[in-house]
Amino acid sequence: MGKMTRLAVAATVIATAGLAAIGCGKGDVERTVTFVYGDEVLQTVKVSDGGSAEAWRPVKDGYVFKGWYTSADCDEAYAFDGAVTTDVKIYAAFEKALEIRVKGSYVTGWEHFTAPEYTMTYDAASDRYNYEHEFVEGDEFMFYNFEKTIGDDGKEHMGLGRININSDSVDKDNSTDNLIIVPSSNIKIGKRGTYSFVYDDNKGTVAVSYSDKFESGYTAGTEWYIAGGGITQPLKSSAFGRALTDAHKLKATEGKTGEYSITLDLAKGDMFQIVASSWYGRAHKFETVVSPEADGKTYFAKRLDNIEVKESGNYTLTLVCDAESPLGDKVIWTRNGDVVQELPIVYDVFMKCDADGWKPSARYTAADGIVKLSAHFDKDDQFCFIYYDPGVDESEVGSFDNPGALITNAMKGEATDKNFNATVGAFENNFVCEVAGYYSITIDFNGGTPVVDFVGYSEAVAEYELIIKGPAYNGDSKWSASERYPSKDGKVELTLTLTCTEGKPSKNEFGFTWWGEDSGEYGEWVGTDCIGTAGDGNDFMVVDGKNNFECKRTGRYRIVISVVCGEATVDFFIVD
Repeated sequence: MGKMTRLAVAATVIATAGLAAIGCGKGDVERTVTFVYGDEVLQTVKVSDGGSAEAWRPVKDGYVFKGWYTSADCDEAYAFDGAVTTDVKIYAAFEKALEIRVKGSYVTGWEHFTAPEYTMTYDAASDRYNYEHEFVEGDEFMFYNFEKTIGDDGKEHMGLGRININSDSVDKDNSTDNLIIVPSSNIKIGKRGTYSFVYDDNKGTVAVSYSDKFESGYTAGTEWYIAGGGITQPLKSSAFGRALTDAHKLKATEGKTGEYSITLDLAKGDMFQIVASSWYGRAHKFETVVSPEADGKTYFAKRLDNIEVKESGNYTLTLVCDAESPLGDKVIWTRNGDVVQELPIVYDVFMKCDADGWKPSARYTAADGIVKLSAHFDKDDQFCFIYYDPGVDESEVGSFDNPGALITNAMKGEATDKNFNATVGAFENNFVCEVAGYYSITIDFNGGTPVVDFVGYSEAVAEYELIIKGPAYNGDSKWSASERYPSKDGKVELTLTLTCTEGKPSKNEFGFTWWGEDSGEYGEWVGTDCIGTAGDGNDFMVVDGKNNFECKRTGRYRIVISVVCGEATVDFFIVD
């Protein structure tokens, strides 16, 4: 057995009574065998000299007992068949129990990050994992776990673990006949009722029992919400179900059991589901929408199981629950007219990446509804974007109280020969880099739900030399004098004083050019069309589509110019 790190957390371990015994020995001399965990003595037994101690299994809630060892480092397993000739300490090793989750078509909507009620519980006494749930006929599901691993970058990464309990794991001799078992597939329910699962991780098998108890999971107190993302309120503030409030709740129809409705604006590109009581499970997706096409138009479509809005408008959505089976539930809709609220296209966008510990990046503010940014990703890096109405405090980005609206991989544009969307995959809601390198990214809010496109790619960023010149930079020398700045990792960062002379626009102009592998014979101009969306001083520059910038405020600026995939971006940050 490999080395196991001794858990440092103090915990109460319950000894199994009567499990330690004294073996036969060489006489009346006794040796003391002390069983310990950390600084805690679990049990002490006397053994005749030359005899042996019996192994026993201690119990620690939430932890799996992994064996006895000769030292606190848990390097070497203790041999219980060896003779005890001196007093000895034997050290227990525990590992935290696995968090084994269930996901399925009706149960959790195939979400990975499910609520505690959809997680197997570990029973330390029996060394088994248990789960019980109601299922309807036709449900398909599986069990799995997440594990942290150390990547090539030396950082922790969360990914799917070794547990994959599907039809191949079912103990055929200890399971109900009401399951439909197809090799190497999901577990499928043949008859509705309550199913209990007992998983033995030592054998890798799960036993399944059945009872006909079934209450459909719907009660008079079941609450239904609209959850998703887009640019309309209140849908946007639902943050794909992470921040549900009364504004997202469907109202029960008076006099009609099992009917609920909500009226709200929906914009083209918005995506949503109708979910029960939280963002977990019992999700009503595109398949539940009645007649998504009408009058020769498509009003709703399927996008990654979500209901995607194809025609903007003010809608009433009505959920009708089937008393016999949730699989018969329906979502009925009525378009009442055009969108009532004014739809914004200006947002603050932040990127979060697992390689950075999911810390939010710099603020990018949409210009004309479009955000531009560049980034380097290693293979398998996961990342996502969060957007807010302008002005959010950066300390609140991604917080529990202010989670923002998530830009998921479902919002990636179509892959074409003019972009690199095909090299970016998906895991959960995150984007996943499949080909390492530098990417130029645009996020377009103009069509409703933001669309993310990877418009440029370079395996290695090309270095270049930047030149800045102009009166606002160097005074009366006009355009003759210039300074050269070499890039590093495709970026030049400098702090300069730029001047603004009232009534003399020509005195306030300045510009940049860059030379490198990707530049033309006369270099490439960093014109005002290259202005970024991250700088808080960008508004003090005249941006009119011309080559030269014009400064509107004298002051010191930190200027960041990035040339990635042959595309330049410049941002101005106020220093004083």
